[in-house]
Formats: sequence, structure tokens, C-alpha cells
Amino acid sequence: MKESNVVHINGPVTVVGDIHGQYYDLIEIFRIGGYCPDTNYLFLGDYVDRGLYSIETISLLTCLKLRYPDRVQLVRGNHESRAVTQTYGFYTECIRKYGSMQVWKYFTDMFDYLTLSVVINNSIFCVHGGLSPTIHVLDQIRIQDRFREIPHEGAIADLVWSDPDPEKEEFSISARGAGYTFGSLVVDRFLHMNGMDHILRAHQLCNAGYQILFDDKLSTVWSAPNYCYRCGNLASILEVGVHGERFFNVFDAAPENDRIMDSTGLGKVRHYSILQTIKQSIDIITSDRDSKRICYFLLLNMSYMFIQLAYGIWTNSLGLISDAIHMFFDCLALSIGLFAAVMSQWPVNDEFTYGYDRIETLAAYFNGVFLVFISLSIITEAIQRLIKPPEMTTHHLLIVSVIGLMVNLVGIFAFQHGHNHSHSHHGHNQSHGHHANMKGVFLHMVADTLGSCGVIVSTLLIQRFGWTGFDPIASLFIAVLIIISVIPLIRQATEVMMLELDDDKVAMVEGTLQEVKSLYGVYNVTHIRFWPYETDSIVGSIHVQVQDDIDTQAMRKAVTDLLQTHISGLKELCVQIELYSAIKRNRSAVSQKGFFHTPMYGGISSTNNAHVNYRPISLSTPPIQYTDNNMNNRPQTMMSVLQKQTKKE
Repeated sequence: MKESNVVHINGPVTVVGDIHGQYYDLIEIFRIGGYCPDTNYLFLGDYVDRGLYSIETISLLTCLKLRYPDRVQLVRGNHESRAVTQTYGFYTECIRKYGSMQVWKYFTDMFDYLTLSVVINNSIFCVHGGLSPTIHVLDQIRIQDRFREIPHEGAIADLVWSDPDPEKEEFSISARGAGYTFGSLVVDRFLHMNGMDHILRAHQLCNAGYQILFDDKLSTVWSAPNYCYRCGNLASILEVGVHGERFFNVFDAAPENDRIMDSTGLGKVRHYSILQTIKQSIDIITSDRDSKRICYFLLLNMSYMFIQLAYGIWTNSLGLISDAIHMFFDCLALSIGLFAAVMSQWPVNDEFTYGYDRIETLAAYFNGVFLVFISLSIITEAIQRLIKPPEMTTHHLLIVSVIGLMVNLVGIFAFQHGHNHSHSHHGHNQSHGHHANMKGVFLHMVADTLGSCGVIVSTLLIQRFGWTGFDPIASLFIAVLIIISVIPLIRQATEVMMLELDDDKVAMVEGTLQEVKSLYGVYNVTHIRFWPYETDSIVGSIHVQVQDDIDTQAMRKAVTDLLQTHISGLKELCVQIELYSAIKRNRSAVSQKGFFHTPMYGGISSTNNAHVNYRPISLSTPPIQYTDNNMNNRPQTMMSVLQKQTKKE
């Protein structure tokens, strides 16, 4: 709070551009540029969103700022806002890692206190985005009220959203929908009026890691290599000397083997040997009650399957043989369910940033379809045996069937008890994808139990009346029951995988949206996106267009509360508030390919007084060595960096 909106510092200082939650690339920056307090740092904003480790990134930078307030400067970027972080990852990461939005609220409240700009050596103006048509001299920045959410328009919005355009001379409407694009005359005028000679900013992706425009009067520094883990771009940091000389240090993404998993298992997947993979899977199975239950029953089911199959072949009982064959596929289904339960706890990675939870929904779908195919095959065989009843031996068949029924009843009791217990004690913390997986396994057990019952009933009827046709009739009846019972599971799993809501939920969402439109000050509701996350949970996102005199924060809270209380199962929600005046202005803006698209201008216009050093991976400084003791401890990684920062004290 004590810092001005324009902080004055002196060189030497290392300037860092956008980081976007790429924590290990931030560690790489410290390896290249040096650790605090040996090196002064100026960070130009956009610390969160997009990457996997926004929390770790902003936590480390906050600690460094608190420890070395005169040697670390943090400028606010356009992503340091409540509206943007709800859309591009930081909010979701906080919910996923901490289970509530409280951590996100603490950080976004802190963002309101970050400074807007920095001046180096009274000659280099540093800002996240660019210039504003309402800002001509630095005093106009100093009087801005920065202790609030970034507005959709105005001077503060322009400072964090604007971009340079080498094809323009003056200000123009930005395709981003916020801020402006500005040209060479705007830059010349601003530098002249403030007695400075260079503007340094971030905000735009540069494939080369940096960009210099307007005859070396403006530079863009970008510090997130391989942006979003897929763009393949280089990154850079800018070292500013005592006399204002500038040196770009270009680098590539941090080596993969420097990335470790944190204490919750989130992060880049490590390279394991087969034995390590088996050990990790066993640990997951033994630590999870449902996984352990599936494993035990799988072993029991498989053992009795061989006994039932052997005796069915000896007695020529279709019911017993089909039940044994079904038990084989049931063992396969149990194996799939067990694998899905283990895989769902694998750590997230760059490709699957939200983990593997939906593998359990896929397993439930597979088990359901599997049951349908097995039932159809049994129906086909039963019809053939009805037409031509076979000879059967019922000696000891009843005893074997009763034993099989007891085995299946044990499984049904164990799984049904676990299902009820988990829901009664854990409530909404129970994953609905996990519930669907367990339901698929449970239906297989029910099918086994019905098969055993069918064999018992048909055996008694055959012994009493002597007609072997009772055996295929019982199998036919049970197969039809199995198909009827499994269809709802297949339908639910299909809806989740196809991202479709059922009619009741659609009606519930549409009715709630009508109530949102009726709120005072709401002009329109657009970009409506609601889809199932799991069987009984929903994820939603909407844009609410409001009148200019409406308190956007109060409106966002009102809309969020209304949606969460009226839509059952709403797991995550993103509400973006848009002012009506900004919407009218954007109608004349040039359309863009998407938020990831940033116009790239051809080449570097000038390299005067800007030396470039490219540091390939092969020439990287020795990485920090991590031991087995802290390999799975996320705070240890951050503490190791902080310890290096204080090595001289």
C-alpha cells in the first residue's frame, strides 16, 4: 500500500515478462539471471492462469517480495484480476488444490495492491500492457485508484491491456475487446513529455522471446517458454545495466527432468520403472477402500469362475457355463474398474491438466456395453437350446450353484454397504465418476447373482419335471433383466462423455437464466455454456451484460449465488460481467482468432543497443538436485529456492 502507482528504481535490474503459472520455468529464470538478493528483479505481471502451477508461482513471488521489498518489484498484469482468473485457470486450480475459493479470494484481494508501473533510471517506463489515450504524463498514473478490481475500460484497463501496432501511428480500437492499440507517434509523444527514451512492456507472446519496435523505443519481453506447454516459443529476460544498457537473455523451456510432483501428486508425471509403477498402483489400491474391495472380490470371483466353468462343462448346463463365462467377463470388468480407480488418481500433466477422473465414467460405459453384449450372446444361445433342448446332468449342480450364489451375495453386500457408507459420510466429496464406475462393477455382480439364481431355479424345475428347457428359459429371462438394468448406466455415461445435459437439468438451467435476466441492471446474458462434469455434477460459464452504473462485483456475486442455489449439482461456475458501453464499442473491433491469438509483427525492427544472448538447453546451468526425501513434497521445492535467495545472510 505504501508503494506509488509509479515506482522509481535504479539499475542494474533483470526484467521478467509474463510467466503464467509456469513455475519450473520461473525456477529456470532464477538459475539464468541469479537468485535474490544477488539480483534485482522487476516482474511485469501475468503471474497466474494458463499454466499448471499458478499458486506455486504467485506464492514464491509474494514471499520474495515480502522478504526483499526493495529488490523485487511486482507490476500488475491483466490476469491479476478476479474476472480473468475465473476464466483462464487460476480459480479452478485453487478449487482443485484447496477445495474452496478462499485461497483464490486472498490472492485476488492482494492483486489490488500491486503497482501499475515502474521507471528504471528515470529513462525506461515499464508497464504490463501499454499506453492510454487518457495518460500523457506520469502524474496521471499516480492519481489513479488502483486498490480495486481492474475495470473494463479506463486508464488502468488501458495500462494492462493495450498493445503496440507498428502499422499504426495513433490509438485504435483493440481486437482484444479491452485497451487500445497504439503506434509510433503515441510512443514518441509519451517519451518526449516524460523525458524518457524507452518503453518496456510484456503482455504479448513473442516467438523469439522478445520484440523491439519503433526504432528501439519500445520492447516487449516474454518469459513463458513453450507457452501453454504447446506453442513452442522461446522466452527471454531483459537485463538492464546501471547506465540503461539492455541485454536480452533468451532461453528455452526448463528441462523436463527438473519437474517434480508435489505433495498431492499433481504435476508432471515422472518416469517410473515397471516395478515402481506396480508399487505405486499397489499403494493406491491398498489406500483406497473401494479399490481394495474390487481387488479382493476380483481374486475371489476368478477362483470360483474356474470351478463353475469346469463343472458346467461336465454337467452340460448352459446356465452354469453361461454363468461361468459371464464371471470371466465379470473378472475382466472388475479389472477394468480397478484400473480406472487407480488411473483416476494419477497426477495431472501438461496434456491432462484436470487429471484422469473421467476414466471412471468411461469404465462404467464400457462395463455397461459389455453386459449388453454378454446378455445378447446368452439370449442367442438360449433360443437355440429352446428349439433343441440338450441333455443335461444335474448331479451336484445345485450345490455348485448355491456356492456361486453365496460368493456373489458376499460381493453385493460388500459393495452395496461401501456405496451407502461413502455417500452417507462424505456427501458431495464422493466423485460421481467414481460412483458410476462402482455402479458398473456392482451391476456385474447383480448379473452374476441373477445367473446363480437362474441356475438354481432351473435345476430344481429340471429335477422335478425332467424338461431341460427350463435352463435356457431361466437364462433368457435373466439376460433380459440385465439389459434393462444396465441401460440407464449406459445412457448416463454417454451423456457425460458427449457433454449433454438431460431434459430436467436443461429446464432447470433455462429457468434460472430467466431469473438472472430479470435482475435489476442486467441487459443480456450471452455465451451460455453448461455441461456435465460427471453424472450428477455440472460446470457452467456465462457472460452477463449489465448497465454502466451497476456495481460489477455485487452483480457477479448476485448472479453466482442465484445460479448456485437454483441449479443442483453445479460444481464450478464462471460469471463474467460486461459493461454495456464496452460491448457497443467492441462491435467495431476487428475479429480475432481467439484469446490465444496474438498478432505477430514481422521481424525485429531494430536491435540498436539491445544485445541478444541465446541459451540453448544443452548449455543450461546445473539443475537443482532433488532427493527422494523431498521429491513428493511441494513446499520443499519452494523452500529450497527461498533458501538459495538468502544464502548470503
